[in-house]
Amino acid sequence: MRPALRAAALAAPFLPAIAAAAPSEDWSARLAADGPGATAAAIEAIAAPTPEDLLALAAARFLGGVERALHARWAVGQSEEIGFLPVFRLPLAPNPAPAPFDPAMLETILAGLSADMDAARAALGAIPEGSAIALDLRLEDLWLDIDGSGDRGTGEGVLDLAGFMLAAQPRFDPVTFEPLPPPEVPASIPVSFDTADAAWLSAYSHLLSATSDLVRAFDPTAPVRRVHEGRMAMAKAGIPGPFETLALGQSSTDPSRYPDSIDAIAMAILALRQQPIAERTRAARDHFLAMIADNRRFWTLVAAETDDRQEWIPNGKQHAALGLAFPEGVGVAWQDVLADGEKLLKGELLAPVWTPAAGFDLAAWLENPGPVDLVEWLHGFGMQPWLRAGPTVTAESWAVLQQMTAGNALLFAVFLN
Repeated sequence: MRPALRAAALAAPFLPAIAAAAPSEDWSARLAADGPGATAAAIEAIAAPTPEDLLALAAARFLGGVERALHARWAVGQSEEIGFLPVFRLPLAPNPAPAPFDPAMLETILAGLSADMDAARAALGAIPEGSAIALDLRLEDLWLDIDGSGDRGTGEGVLDLAGFMLAAQPRFDPVTFEPLPPPEVPASIPVSFDTADAAWLSAYSHLLSATSDLVRAFDPTAPVRRVHEGRMAMAKAGIPGPFETLALGQSSTDPSRYPDSIDAIAMAILALRQQPIAERTRAARDHFLAMIADNRRFWTLVAAETDDRQEWIPNGKQHAALGLAFPEGVGVAWQDVLADGEKLLKGELLAPVWTPAAGFDLAAWLENPGPVDLVEWLHGFGMQPWLRAGPTVTAESWAVLQQMTAGNALLFAVFLN
């Protein structure tokens, strides 16, 4: 049975809205004082939480999951960014006394993150049907205890992390297409999170669950251990790796150091060669589909809004609390991009390959996956079991979004998920 939030969105035109009830306390202030973990515990202790309390609980659990993942990275000194992994793309301050590296760290972090996303969605699912929500949070109040000190430290604010994400996305002038500097992040950003934003949060939680399940489908611990132990054996013998100049300032002969980007690439290549766990690729597919459904529901609810109060993501008549200008029709363009993704996940479209005679059936691979040996796939015979004739997806929808946002499609994708 669908969660209550989904039913509420579908039934919204036919149900009277339940008036917004004030939260039991100022959860933004509690998050600022105590962080997401203690805030979640305080909300869980409420006998009869309001819809605003439940949305705050979902947000606290979501942030708590990210916090635990980042702390686990920091604990072993993994401060380098790994862009293709969830929560690993954010840079962290160095740990002056890291714990020994654990090859199971990646799988442990992602399994915990997935469980925390499940918990966030459980809170969203408990919001009564037809609820009108208005949860006020000040983004500057949100922080993550990355170093586990119990106090807010430098660089631990959500706005600090958001500033990095904004700076990492290229921006261009809509007329000249000249590069623009990253947008400034305001010192104070009050946001009123409403019913539509609950669907947005659910979508984002599914995205993190999907990527976590997909990585874990390749059972990465053994390849990680193999590369790490091999690198340590070389280091103890005083033998640098062949890519030492790419080690980003770390000495390849230091046996105590955390694996670098070259190690991460080797680990990924070895993991991809393994037989994936079908249960997890199927779970990833289901989460991606649920993400698209939640995102579609979000834009339906946003389009129906008539207020204009510190909006997280606005419709064409509203204004964004972050100060970003959302072009007219960007929601429709994003939905077109997601529709292409949905068709790929369902096998209605194929991914293009080197020949127009066939395409790659992603849906078939997710249902019955096989190893992704890069040599075999580059040759072609490794992909053969999932190649078939049929219509392939094009880049047209993404190109429209890219043009509409003046080349800033990636920046908007961060928010639109």
